[in-house]
Amino acid sequence: MEIVSEGDLFVAKITFAQRDIFKKAGWSFHPRLKKWTTKDVHKAADFWEFASGNARKQIDAYRGGAGAVLEASWATDSDIEIPSPVGKEYLPFQRAGVAYAIAKKDCLIADPPGLGKTIQAIGTTNKLSRPRRGLVICPASLKVNWQREIGRWSTLGLTCGLVTTRVEDRLDARGEPLRGPSPDGKRKGPKLKHTVDVWPDTDIVIINKELFERHLDALKNELWDFIIIDEAHAFCNPKAKSSQHIWGYGFGRNRVQPIRGRKRIFLTGTPITTKPINLWPFVKAMDPDGLGKSWEDYVYTYCGAYEETVGRNQDGSPKTRIVTDGASNLLELNRKLRQAFMVRREKTEVLTELPPKRREIVLLPSDGIAKQVEQELSRVRAMLSKYEDILGIEDPRLVLNGLNKLFPEQIEEKSFEEVGMMLTNEMQVAFEEMSEYRKALAIAKAPMVKEHVDRLLEAGEKVILFCYHKEVAQYFKKYYDNQCAFVTGSTPSAKRQAQVDMFQEDPDCRVFIGNIAAAGVGFTLTASHFVVFAELSWVPSELEQAEDRAWRIGQDHWVLVQHLVVDGSLDARLIEVIIDRMETISQALDARHVRDKTQAA
Repeated sequence: MEIVSEGDLFVAKITFAQRDIFKKAGWSFHPRLKKWTTKDVHKAADFWEFASGNARKQIDAYRGGAGAVLEASWATDSDIEIPSPVGKEYLPFQRAGVAYAIAKKDCLIADPPGLGKTIQAIGTTNKLSRPRRGLVICPASLKVNWQREIGRWSTLGLTCGLVTTRVEDRLDARGEPLRGPSPDGKRKGPKLKHTVDVWPDTDIVIINKELFERHLDALKNELWDFIIIDEAHAFCNPKAKSSQHIWGYGFGRNRVQPIRGRKRIFLTGTPITTKPINLWPFVKAMDPDGLGKSWEDYVYTYCGAYEETVGRNQDGSPKTRIVTDGASNLLELNRKLRQAFMVRREKTEVLTELPPKRREIVLLPSDGIAKQVEQELSRVRAMLSKYEDILGIEDPRLVLNGLNKLFPEQIEEKSFEEVGMMLTNEMQVAFEEMSEYRKALAIAKAPMVKEHVDRLLEAGEKVILFCYHKEVAQYFKKYYDNQCAFVTGSTPSAKRQAQVDMFQEDPDCRVFIGNIAAAGVGFTLTASHFVVFAELSWVPSELEQAEDRAWRIGQDHWVLVQHLVVDGSLDARLIEVIIDRMETISQALDARHVRDKTQAA
C-alpha cells in the first residue's frame, strides 16, 4: 500500500483486496485513473504511515496546522499551566479545553452537561493577560450560580455583580412616597411601587438576555476584555433581537452592532450540530473566511437544502423558497467546526477522569420571589427566638446541630415533620409555620427548576427529579405529563414499578418525578445519570438513598447530583452542612465514589 500525490489528488496504490478500506474511509474510485482517490487531506492523513514524497509533506503540514487544531478539539489532557485558587484543581480534560480556548479569539465549548464548561470558561479568563472588564450572559436562573462559581474559581481579583431589578416606592417631586386611593377614606392608601433596573458597579457584569434592551448603551459602549455566553444555542435565531446584539445584524446605517469583546467564549451542552442551520450565526461570526463565507454554500452542503414551490409570482412563474431544516455531510461539518472554533469531548472519553458520583449546589436567584424568601426567613427567625433558650441557636445553619443536641441519636433518621412533632408546643407552632412557608418557597421556585431540567432535556439527557412536597411534584407532572414517570406517596404501591419500568425502558419517557420518601428507596433508575433535587430533606440518609437510585449496579456513567436552592433561603444555608455530613459519613465508610464537591457545573 502506498499513498502518493498527483496534482490535487491523493492516490492510493493498493491491491484489489484493500479497496473496502478506502471505500469505508470516504475515498472515491477515479474512473480514469482506475484508483481510489481523495482531495481531502484529512482523509489522506488517516494513512500517513503509507504516504510518500509530496503526499507525505502535505499530510505533515496539515498535521502540524489544521490537523493539530483538530486533535486539540478532542484532547482529554494538556500540560498547560492555568492559574487556580488554592485548593482547586482542573481535571485533565478541562485543562485541554482551556488550552484550546485560549488559542482562539472566539471559541465554542460544546462539552455535554456535567463536564464543567463553567470551570473551563473561568479557567480561560484566568489565563488572559490582565483583563479588567468581563461580561457573562446567561439564563436568569443561572446568574447567582455564575457569580458563585466566579468567586470560587477566578484568580483575577475582579469584583463581580448582577444586573437585576428591584421594587421601590414611587416618589413625588419632594421625595415623598406616592400613595394610591384610601380604602375607606380615613386610612392612608397603599404606597405605589415601581420596578427599577440595577446595573452593578463591578469589574465583571452578569446579565440575562431578557434585560438586554434596557441596558444596551452600557453593554455596547464598553470594549469587554472577555465575554462568556452560556447556553449559547439560545442565540441561534438571527432574527431575534437578543441574537442580533450578540452577532450583529443588517448592513449600512441600519446595522445592529454586536456587543464588543476582545475574547468571546460560547458554551452549550446542546448538540446543535444535529440541525446545522442553527449554527449559521456561529460560523458566520467565528469562521467568516471558511464555513461562514457563503450562506448558500453552507446550507446546500450541510443543511440538505432544496427548493420547494410555495405558490406563484404575479407573472405566473413559480414562487420558491429554500428549505434548510435538514442535515448533510455532518462528519465533514464536525471536523471543520473543530478546526475553526469548537472543542467537544464525549462523556465516554472522560469517564475515567470523573468520580462515579458528584454532588453540586446550584444557586437560584431570588429575583421575583424575594417575598417568599423573606417570609420563610422571618419564620426561621421566629422559630429561633423560641429555640434560643433551649438550644442556644442564633444561626440557621446550626439548627440541625442544635436539634441533635436536644434529641441525641434520634434526629438522624427523622423527617422534617417528625422533628417538628418532637418539639414543645410553643416551638412546634413556630416550626409548623416555617414548614408552610418552606413549601410556598418551593412552589415559587419551581419554574426555575423546570428551566434547569429543560436544559438537560434539550441536551438529550434523561432526568430524575426529586421533590419533598406532593404539591411541588404535581406542578412538574402538569408540565411534563406524557413524557414523565411519576411516583409519590399517593401512587398505589402496585403501580409504582410500572412507572419505574416506563422510565427505564421507554426512550420517550424523559423525566422521573418522585417524592423523596416514596421513590427514594428500593427502585433502580439507572436510565439517567442526572439526579436533580427540587427540594431538600433534612435527613442525609434519605438524600443519599435517593441519589443511589441512579448510582447502583447497571449504571455505566458517572452520576451528577444537583441540589437547586434559592440564594439566601434556609435550604441554601443548610445544604452545605447536609452535604458535609453526607460526605463525612461516606469517608468513614468508603469515600471512593465521591469527589470534592468543589468540582461543579
